[in-house]
Amino acid sequence: MTFASVVGCGGDRQGVAGDASVDGASSDRVDAFVAEDSTGSPASDAESDAGLDTTPGCTPEAVTPPPFVPPRAPRSACTDTQIETFYADCFASGAPAGSCDTFKGDPDNSPCILCVQTDSTDVAWGAVIQFSNDTVLTNVSGCVALVDQDAGPGSCAVAHEANELCLQDSCAANCPSGATSSGYQAFQQCQSLAGIGVCKQYAAAAQCDQAVRYTSCLYADFQSGFLGLGRIFCEAGRDAGGDAASDGAVE
Repeated sequence: MTFASVVGCGGDRQGVAGDASVDGASSDRVDAFVAEDSTGSPASDAESDAGLDTTPGCTPEAVTPPPFVPPRAPRSACTDTQIETFYADCFASGAPAGSCDTFKGDPDNSPCILCVQTDSTDVAWGAVIQFSNDTVLTNVSGCVALVDQDAGPGSCAVAHEANELCLQDSCAANCPSGATSSGYQAFQQCQSLAGIGVCKQYAAAAQCDQAVRYTSCLYADFQSGFLGLGRIFCEAGRDAGGDAASDGAVE
């Protein structure tokens, strides 16, 4: 599978689904996180400039990012142990065979699973988004929207998600699925080309994610992003923090 994060900018306050607030708990943050997904741009001069080899046909195509998908309201659906076990059993390299089926087969884990992982076709997204090409994206843009209580036009959340979805969509149609390591590598290379080509304008706008207020949304790798955003979106007893609105209302 392929993994990535999402982050955005600022604007009119609207569009966050339900109650929304974010805590500041996250020790693994870095200035930016896009772990493994990139975006697509036509392979041409950009390819040679980047020094990248591409799988035949696996090149980015110009796309228009779809409308912003708002984050789900944070809720108490998981314990810290459940979030850690979900990652270890279903996403970690070297997870024992059958461990994910065992975790998902326990009905006590169902509310947590449904909170953390959402499908790309859902009307609102949780901590992690699953795409049809077997790639996964951490919902950094949703976290940014919760911090700002803003998912309107011109917001950082919208800008960040547009970049991530440009990278995703520009390569999804032409590249192998992320279900195998070779497919994942080809998809990642395509995204790298997209980031300096067809998605360059969106990448520039997404630099708004460097604002200090988004510290709790940014992580060094997929594992820390999965755990950190899983806690923000879904952990029982997690308090709202930072400057996020405590009542969850979006003006």
